[in-house]
Amino acid sequence: MNIFTHPPSRPYRNLFVAALGGVPAGSLVVSLYIALFESSSLAQAFTIVADALPVSFLGYVVMAPLLLLYGFPALWLTLRFRLAGPAIALAIAMLPALCILVSEGAGDDAISWLPLAISLATGVAFVAMAYRGAAQPHQFRMG
Repeated sequence: MNIFTHPPSRPYRNLFVAALGGVPAGSLVVSLYIALFESSSLAQAFTIVADALPVSFLGYVVMAPLLLLYGFPALWLTLRFRLAGPAIALAIAMLPALCILVSEGAGDDAISWLPLAISLATGVAFVAMAYRGAAQPHQFRMG
Protein backbone atom coordinates (compact mmCIF):
# COMPACT_ATOMS: atom_id res chain seq x y z
CA MET A 1 0.00 0.00 0.00
CA ASN A 2 1.38 3.37 -0.96
CA ILE A 3 0.88 5.80 1.91
CA PHE A 4 0.54 8.74 -0.46
CA THR A 5 -1.74 7.46 -3.23
CA HIS A 6 -3.76 4.53 -1.86
CA PRO A 7 -7.45 5.45 -2.31
CA PRO A 8 -9.73 5.23 0.73
CA SER A 9 -12.84 3.12 0.91
CA ARG A 10 -16.12 5.04 1.27
CA PRO A 11 -14.28 8.32 1.81
CA TYR A 12 -17.15 10.76 2.42
CA ARG A 13 -19.02 8.49 4.83
CA ASN A 14 -15.82 7.71 6.72
CA LEU A 15 -14.92 11.39 6.95
CA PHE A 16 -18.34 12.21 8.39
CA VAL A 17 -18.19 9.35 10.91
CA ALA A 18 -14.59 10.26 11.83
CA ALA A 19 -15.68 13.83 12.55
CA LEU A 20 -18.54 12.57 14.72
CA GLY A 21 -16.12 10.47 16.76
CA GLY A 22 -13.09 12.74 16.63
CA VAL A 23 -14.68 15.74 18.30
CA PRO A 24 -15.61 14.01 21.58
CA ALA A 25 -12.42 11.93 21.57
CA GLY A 26 -10.18 14.97 21.19
CA SER A 27 -12.04 17.01 23.78
CA LEU A 28 -12.00 14.07 26.20
CA VAL A 29 -8.23 13.67 25.81
CA VAL A 30 -7.64 17.36 26.57
CA SER A 31 -10.09 17.23 29.49
CA LEU A 32 -8.32 14.19 30.93
CA TYR A 33 -4.97 15.92 30.59
CA ILE A 34 -6.26 19.05 32.35
CA ALA A 35 -7.93 16.95 35.06
CA LEU A 36 -4.81 14.89 35.72
CA PHE A 37 -2.15 17.57 35.59
CA GLU A 38 -3.76 20.93 36.21
CA SER A 39 -6.63 20.39 38.66
CA SER A 40 -6.25 21.13 42.32
CA SER A 41 -8.85 18.74 43.74
CA LEU A 42 -10.66 15.55 42.87
CA ALA A 43 -14.00 17.35 42.58
CA GLN A 44 -12.48 19.85 40.17
CA ALA A 45 -10.97 17.00 38.13
CA PHE A 46 -14.36 15.28 37.83
CA THR A 47 -15.96 18.57 36.79
CA ILE A 48 -13.34 19.12 34.11
CA VAL A 49 -13.86 15.62 32.69
CA ALA A 50 -17.64 16.08 32.79
CA ASP A 51 -17.24 19.32 30.84
CA ALA A 52 -15.90 17.34 27.87
CA LEU A 53 -19.46 16.69 26.67
CA PRO A 54 -20.55 20.35 26.43
CA VAL A 55 -17.21 21.18 24.82
CA SER A 56 -17.94 18.46 22.26
CA PHE A 57 -21.23 20.12 21.36
CA LEU A 58 -19.41 23.39 20.82
CA GLY A 59 -16.83 21.49 18.79
CA TYR A 60 -19.58 20.19 16.50
CA VAL A 61 -20.67 23.79 15.85
CA VAL A 62 -17.16 24.48 14.56
CA MET A 63 -16.68 21.10 12.88
CA ALA A 64 -19.81 21.26 10.69
CA PRO A 65 -18.80 24.31 8.62
CA LEU A 66 -15.18 23.14 8.65
CA LEU A 67 -16.25 19.85 7.08
CA LEU A 68 -18.41 21.58 4.47
CA LEU A 69 -15.93 24.29 3.54
CA TYR A 70 -12.62 22.47 4.00
CA GLY A 71 -12.90 18.72 4.64
CA PHE A 72 -15.16 17.56 1.83
CA PRO A 73 -13.59 19.83 -0.84
CA ALA A 74 -10.07 18.80 0.22
CA LEU A 75 -11.09 15.14 0.10
CA TRP A 76 -12.63 15.63 -3.34
CA LEU A 77 -9.44 17.28 -4.62
CA THR A 78 -7.18 14.54 -3.27
CA LEU A 79 -9.42 11.88 -4.79
CA ARG A 80 -9.50 13.75 -8.09
CA PHE A 81 -5.71 14.00 -8.30
CA ARG A 82 -5.22 10.48 -6.90
CA LEU A 83 -3.36 11.71 -3.83
CA ALA A 84 -5.74 10.45 -1.16
CA GLY A 85 -3.33 8.22 0.76
CA PRO A 86 -3.31 7.88 4.54
CA ALA A 87 -0.31 10.18 5.06
CA ILE A 88 -1.87 12.98 3.03
CA ALA A 89 -5.27 12.46 4.68
CA LEU A 90 -3.70 12.82 8.13
CA ALA A 91 -1.73 15.88 7.05
CA ILE A 92 -4.84 17.54 5.62
CA ALA A 93 -6.77 16.76 8.81
CA MET A 94 -4.05 18.40 10.93
CA LEU A 95 -3.58 21.51 8.78
CA PRO A 96 -6.42 23.72 10.18
CA ALA A 97 -5.43 23.01 13.78
CA LEU A 98 -1.78 23.71 13.07
CA CYS A 99 -2.76 27.03 11.45
CA ILE A 100 -4.81 27.95 14.53
CA LEU A 101 -1.99 26.95 16.85
CA VAL A 102 0.60 28.96 14.91
CA SER A 103 -1.62 32.02 14.50
CA GLU A 104 -2.58 32.17 18.18
CA GLY A 105 0.76 31.00 19.48
CA ALA A 106 1.28 27.82 21.45
CA GLY A 107 0.13 28.97 24.85
CA ASP A 108 0.96 27.50 28.21
CA ASP A 109 -2.63 26.48 28.84
CA ALA A 110 -3.75 23.06 27.66
CA ILE A 111 -7.02 24.38 26.21
CA SER A 112 -5.10 26.00 23.34
CA TRP A 113 -4.17 22.48 22.20
CA LEU A 114 -7.86 21.46 21.89
CA PRO A 115 -8.15 22.05 18.10
CA LEU A 116 -5.01 20.01 17.53
CA ALA A 117 -6.31 17.12 19.66
CA ILE A 118 -9.65 17.13 17.84
CA SER A 119 -7.97 17.28 14.42
CA LEU A 120 -5.60 14.47 15.33
CA ALA A 121 -8.42 12.29 16.66
CA THR A 122 -10.51 12.96 13.55
CA GLY A 123 -7.59 12.26 11.22
CA VAL A 124 -6.61 9.04 12.99
CA ALA A 125 -10.23 7.87 13.01
CA PHE A 126 -10.56 8.59 9.28
CA VAL A 127 -7.34 6.77 8.43
CA ALA A 128 -8.31 3.82 10.62
CA MET A 129 -11.74 3.48 9.00
CA ALA A 130 -10.95 4.37 5.39
CA TYR A 131 -7.76 2.35 5.02
CA ARG A 132 -8.49 -0.70 7.14
CA GLY A 133 -8.38 -4.18 5.74
CA ALA A 134 -5.64 -6.43 4.62
CA ALA A 135 -3.44 -5.42 1.74
CA GLN A 136 -4.12 -7.23 -1.51
CA PRO A 137 -1.61 -10.06 -1.85
CA HIS A 138 0.21 -10.47 -5.11
CA GLN A 139 -1.12 -13.37 -7.13
CA PHE A 140 1.44 -15.60 -8.68
CA ARG A 141 0.70 -17.94 -11.53
CA MET A 142 1.77 -21.49 -11.05
CA GLY A 143 2.63 -23.52 -14.07
